[in-house]
Amino acid sequence: MEKSIWEYHTAGDTTSQESIINNSPIPRRGKATLPYDHYNVGWICALYIELAATMAMLTEIHEPLAGRLHDSNTYTLGRIGPHNVVICCLPSYGTNNAAVVASHMSRTFPGIQVSMMIGIAGGVPTKADIRLGDVVVGIRVVQYDMGKTIEKGHFQRTGILNGPPQVLLTAIAKLRAQSISRPNRIASILSKKRFIRPDPASDQLFEATYEHVDGNNGCDSCDISKLVSRQKRDDDEPRIHYGTIASGNQVMRHGVTRDRLAAELDILCFEMEAAGIMNTLPCLVIRGICDYSDSHKNRQWQEYAAAAAAAYAADLLSFVHASDSSRDAAEGEHPSPFNRSLGGSARGGDARGGNASGGNARGGDARGGNARGGNARGGDASGGFARREDSYEGEARGGDARGGDAWAGTFGM
Repeated sequence: MEKSIWEYHTAGDTTSQESIINNSPIPRRGKATLPYDHYNVGWICALYIELAATMAMLTEIHEPLAGRLHDSNTYTLGRIGPHNVVICCLPSYGTNNAAVVASHMSRTFPGIQVSMMIGIAGGVPTKADIRLGDVVVGIRVVQYDMGKTIEKGHFQRTGILNGPPQVLLTAIAKLRAQSISRPNRIASILSKKRFIRPDPASDQLFEATYEHVDGNNGCDSCDISKLVSRQKRDDDEPRIHYGTIASGNQVMRHGVTRDRLAAELDILCFEMEAAGIMNTLPCLVIRGICDYSDSHKNRQWQEYAAAAAAAYAADLLSFVHASDSSRDAAEGEHPSPFNRSLGGSARGGDARGGNASGGNARGGDARGGNARGGNARGGDASGGFARREDSYEGEARGGDARGGDAWAGTFGM
């Protein structure tokens, strides 16, 4: 098999990694290098398979930028729909490393307005009926292992984390509303990107009290009478679950502890990096489920789970309007991340239903008839800045659609 550009190795690993990701179509190279402050979406992952899945979602890869002093991160730059995306993979596991990476990213790319942490996690197979390959979206993240021991030996959690950016929560609401009338697009995105779902028979859930019996090998030696009986699904499409994600500095590999914490904190899955990021670079955490947070771990579902999470993130971005941050930066202004919505704002002030003197008018009138973004409809800037290269509905407004690539057709939908 010919290896693709997405073959990566974990730290210290010199063994070639063949994967289903290597079959994915290669995004085209961009024509030019963009400045640092033209990137409005930050995307962080922890493993090489997560990075590979993320890169498979890019519609275009940009040339790398020169390194910045005091920033040890390595970035991958590209585009998804109208969004310029900066991607960084952590050097190693854990919340502390995640915090350092997030801090460097926010300083180096001042135009970032929304961020996402994408990757795999261990699911909690309780009331939500979470299965391998499903996706969990973290409306809330809790650091379950940070706290202090108080009277009578009780553990009191003290880790308070910021929530996701409001603009992403709004996008989630729109996506969920649309999913009522049509299936989610995750399965079709994965199919177009040539990701293959593992055999559903390999999705085995054992009773919480039953421990794995054969070290790091598979579950062939495990007692099948200890399998939990679950109703077969009508299809193999990933389900999307919304709720609380537990983050900590240790891997959860114990079914009984998993269920106890899940019942206490209403947890849907466990992961290891988000707690280090949320207060440094507020983000949305999206996790594909690759195991059940118990001793019966295996790697069979990791690549597909990573791809499912990345596909959801790419779909979600279609509900986030690109902002005018790159234009502000080009004109010498450097907007602070998260201090305004991506819907567009008036330079020198927000114009909602009024006049904007020299900027964007949200539902108002741009004085001088100048609606930045090149799309003035009767002197009116409707909804903020639409990048000239793309539009969400497949219509290029005020420019070309870069070879006919419009967002609605990005994944062949």
